[in-house]
Amino acid sequence: MNWRFWKRREQASPVAHPLERENHALLQEQATFLKGLQTGHLALQEQQQETVRLVNNLARMQYRWNQAQTEKLDRALQDQRDSSDREKSFETSVHGLLVLLDDMEAIVEHADTSVDNPWLGVIGQWQKQIKLLLQELGVEPISHLGTLFDPKTAEAMDTVSKEEAAQKVQSGWQGIFEPYTVVDIIRKGYRLVDGKVIRKAQVVTIEEEPHASN
Repeated sequence: MNWRFWKRREQASPVAHPLERENHALLQEQATFLKGLQTGHLALQEQQQETVRLVNNLARMQYRWNQAQTEKLDRALQDQRDSSDREKSFETSVHGLLVLLDDMEAIVEHADTSVDNPWLGVIGQWQKQIKLLLQELGVEPISHLGTLFDPKTAEAMDTVSKEEAAQKVQSGWQGIFEPYTVVDIIRKGYRLVDGKVIRKAQVVTIEEEPHASN
């Protein structure tokens, strides 16, 4: 009986072997596909990790760039504030020198020259030193006498008629006697060599001529 069963199995084996080979081939293809899928998944993971690394690097670079720009802007603003402070300090110092010079000129102008006063010589030396210092600082007086009034560089404190102006001006006058002509300086004006006005002059001008009535 066993011999007969073995014979039947032996007879059936030629049919079973091709199916087994086909199943085996399918299993191999499936294994190869799964292996390729696994390899692709690993490659995708590596690519994702590389992308994350690049994004992080880019974020760090962006942060550093923003920090550098912020620091640069802060330095620029600080330099601007420092420059403004220096400019204010400079103008304050110059104004102090100008006031001192005004006082000295007023003392000399109103001094009694009929008596010997040694202080006038000392004040004269101080005036020369202050004027020299202003010149070194790039500060120069503005010439107004005999010129038309310019509101950018002067303030009109008073007006006089042409007749009064003719009596007011000193000898050697070379200006014209026209309305708005500066004929006297109450306080000198000064500017920097680049043209910036440090202090406007206070002047007296010739008044406007009255219009003829019909």
